[in-house]
Amino acid sequence: MKVESVLRRHSASSPAAGYDFQFQRALLELINAKNGDVVGIETLDDIAIVGVDGTQILEQDKFTTDDTGKVYGDKTHNLINTLSTWLMAALNGELDCTKTKFRLVTNVKCAPGLVQEISDCGTEPEAQRIIERIRGLESESKDYLSLIEVLNEPRAEILFCEICTSARLMEEQCDIAQEVQEALPVENAYLSSRQYIYKALLGWLHDSAYSAWQKRIPFLVTKQSYVNELGAIKSRLERSTKRERPPSEIPVTQAEIDELSEQMFVRQIKLVSDDVDESYEARADYLRCITEKSRLSEEGEIVRQDWLDFNDGLKDRWRQIFRQKKRLRSPERSERDVGYDIMNTTLNGQDEVKLAGSSITYPYLFKGSYHRLSDTLDVGWHPNFQDLLKDDDHA
Repeated sequence: MKVESVLRRHSASSPAAGYDFQFQRALLELINAKNGDVVGIETLDDIAIVGVDGTQILEQDKFTTDDTGKVYGDKTHNLINTLSTWLMAALNGELDCTKTKFRLVTNVKCAPGLVQEISDCGTEPEAQRIIERIRGLESESKDYLSLIEVLNEPRAEILFCEICTSARLMEEQCDIAQEVQEALPVENAYLSSRQYIYKALLGWLHDSAYSAWQKRIPFLVTKQSYVNELGAIKSRLERSTKRERPPSEIPVTQAEIDELSEQMFVRQIKLVSDDVDESYEARADYLRCITEKSRLSEEGEIVRQDWLDFNDGLKDRWRQIFRQKKRLRSPERSERDVGYDIMNTTLNGQDEVKLAGSSITYPYLFKGSYHRLSDTLDVGWHPNFQDLLKDDDHA
């Protein structure tokens, strides 16, 4: 036996892709659902859509990397077991065939065969011919023998004809992720965030499903729950996008910048850098940060506790960077160089600390907040900044 073939058998890529395919299909159904509809995953079927009027759709999803078109081949477990399961459910009274539609969904083009005949079936005589085709298959598989046994039950052929006339094959040959994103009801203001919204909704579905399954309860999602989550995601985006103003809307004068030349945060920068532009930009960020912080606080957009939590997050992040850079300093590097590295690393990571649950949009608010903390010596850049500045008359 080849080692390569054994390793391939243990690959989880195909099952994982199939799992994602199922959730993507569920999200697409939620997008297209009507008010009052409910979508279930791994409930009545891989996906079940229950309408407010009592109608339902049972969907079997099969993702495959095999391009032979045999995913729903005549004798395959995928097809025969699905038909048997639907028929047994109908015989047991678990579903009403007159109010149920059936789907066989896959991501590839299927080869001509029984599944195509079922999908094209529209009349009882056509369904009867399909039953004859099934009875004529030469197979000793347990799935096939089980289906034949069920077909021999009273009323089974009548119910099977109803299943055949309402079952349809859906071959999702396009990029399912792209299809879902294009189906999202996204206004022009959010077009650039379409992929983010898609991923956020998919993550919400995954998390909600895990939570339900851990509690051993069916995972059902209402159309209204989806609408609420979509609205919440858009609100988060709006807060993140519009919360702080762009720097162009917060002008600073040369005089204001010059007045800060002896501030502690400026002295902190001078300990590690002589770059005049760097000092100028830091002072501009500091001024804009103070102005915007005041506005956001006055308007109630960000409350005091939000700022406190944000500052704590900034200090925790700086502390980790400071300790690592200081400890891993190589002998050939000066303390000044290490300090510059600390400052540069700290000031370039605005997505790593959230303000009131959202990312900072413009760097000045992130960098300016760090300069405010360095102005009070809560953070610093030079490895020995506290010893160098603690006795400073300006501290």
